Amino acid sequence: MRFNRALTGGFVLALALSLTPIHMSVAAPAVKILPGSTCKVYLKKMMYGNKIYTCIKFRKKLVWSKGVVVVAVPETFPASTQVLSTAQLPSPVSTPTPPALPIDAPTLAAPPALAAPPAPVVNPAPPAPVERVTLDNLDPERTSVIAFREVNAAVQPIDSSQLGINYFVGPGVDPQRVANEKAGLDRIAGLWSPHFRPERARFVYVSESDSDWAESIVVSEQLTSMLYQSITLMISENNCGFALGGRPNGIYTNIQCLAAGQGMGNLQTGPHEYTHFFQYFNNSIPDYAPCWITEGMAYFYGNAVGYATQDPSGSVRLNMYRGQTYNYDRTNGNSPSARTLPRTMSEGSDASLRALFHAIETPGAGGGASSCYILGGLGFEALTAVYGQERIVAFMTLFNGSRDWRANFHTAFGISAEDFYTKLIPYLRYWGTRML
Repeated sequence: MRFNRALTGGFVLALALSLTPIHMSVAAPAVKILPGSTCKVYLKKMMYGNKIYTCIKFRKKLVWSKGVVVVAVPETFPASTQVLSTAQLPSPVSTPTPPALPIDAPTLAAPPALAAPPAPVVNPAPPAPVERVTLDNLDPERTSVIAFREVNAAVQPIDSSQLGINYFVGPGVDPQRVANEKAGLDRIAGLWSPHFRPERARFVYVSESDSDWAESIVVSEQLTSMLYQSITLMISENNCGFALGGRPNGIYTNIQCLAAGQGMGNLQTGPHEYTHFFQYFNNSIPDYAPCWITEGMAYFYGNAVGYATQDPSGSVRLNMYRGQTYNYDRTNGNSPSARTLPRTMSEGSDASLRALFHAIETPGAGGGASSCYILGGLGFEALTAVYGQERIVAFMTLFNGSRDWRANFHTAFGISAEDFYTKLIPYLRYWGTRML
C-alpha cells in the first residue's frame, strides 16, 4: 500500500481573546460553552465551569472567547485583587493564608502580657489542580501539548544505523538534510524499538535534480509498484514535495524528495513513514483499518517526533494542518479559498462532523488523504493525551489477534468508534475555527 502527501504551508492565525474584569454574579448557562463556538450577543459574559466566557468578534463572526478563570477572593482581601487567566500565570497564584499547625504540634505558651504577638507567617496557597484531560474535557490548547510530551517521553536513545536500514541518496541531495532525516529516524526508531526493529528497510532520498538517478534506483531496487506515475513526473509535478511508503517485496521502503527550502514541518515525513512500517509489522494494519487510523496515526507521530520539541508555540503544527485544508479543496476540485473542510468542522452539524469520519472509514480503501491526516491526527492527539502512549501500542498489537478494527478500538479504549467521533466534536470545532 502506498501513502502520498504534498506539504503546503499556511499563515499563522491568532484568535483574538478578550480579557476583561469579571464579577462573581455572572449566571451559568444552561448549555455547554466551547471556545470558538458561536454566540449571539456581542460582549455578553457567561460563566461555565470555573471560567467566564465573553462573546467576541472573530473574523466577522460572534464566537465565545477562550475564557477567564474565576478566582474567588476572600472577603478580608482588598476588592482590587486581580483575576487572571491560567495562561497569564507563570507561577502559582499568591493567595496569602496563614499556615496550619501540624496535628501533633505542641501547645504554644502565651506571650508576655505587654509583648505583641508574633506576626503570622504568610505563605502562598498552592495553585488549584489542573483539570485532567478526558474525552469529555479535551482542553483545546493543552491536549496536543500533553500528547506530544507523552510521546517524546517514551523515546529511547538508539542509533538507527544499528538497524537493518539501507540508505540510497541522490547526488543532488544536501548532506545536512540527510543528517536531519536520520536524526528524526533515530527518535522514531527509539519510540517503537521496544516493539519493532526492522530487519530490512530502505530510505531513498532524491532532490529536484536527481530524476535520472532516481529512475535507475526504481529499476534496480524494483520500486515500480510503489509509484502512481514515473518518479521523474513526481519530482517535477509536485515541486519535490512528496513521500511514499510501502513494502514492495516485503522490504519496508520510503521514497522521499528532499527539496531545498522545505520548512520545519517536513521533518515529520520520516517518522510518519517509519510509523507505517510499524503498522505493517502488526498484521498489515493499513490493509484492514480506515485511513483516519493509519494515516492519522502516522501524521500524529510525524508531528510529535519530527518537530514538536522545536515548535513550542504550536505554529508549525497549525500551519501543517492548515496546509492540508488547501490540499483537501485542491483534491476535490474546489477553489483553494473555499476552505471546505475547516468550515464544515467549525460550522457543520454534529451529524455532518461524524459523516466526515464515515467517509474515510472503509478499511484499506484509502480515502482523501488530507481529511485522513486532519481528522485522524486530531483524533490521535486526543487518544494519546487521554490514554497514554502504551495504550496506542496496545491498540496496534491487537491486530495480531484480530483484524476487526472496530472491536480492537473498543477493546483498547473502552469506547466505540462512533461514540469517539461524538466526543471529539468540540475539539474538531475549535481547531476547525483555528484553521480558517
